[in-house]
Amino acid sequence: MQRQNKKENWKENMKNWRTVLKNILFLALGAKAVLSMDGMLVKGVLVFFTMFILYDINKVN
Repeated sequence: MQRQNKKENWKENMKNWRTVLKNILFLALGAKAVLSMDGMLVKGVLVFFTMFILYDINKVN
């Protein structure tokens, strides 16, 4: 019973992660479109989001 519950939670988490990643990608593309004249800022934002995601994944594990 416990194992089944864990599997369900994992599936839910994966769904949430996909949504979060899509949102971040959307935001990053939006930021890139708005700030296309300032490439360094876009790179900084992307790096920040990447670090944030990696930190979050490590925290979960």
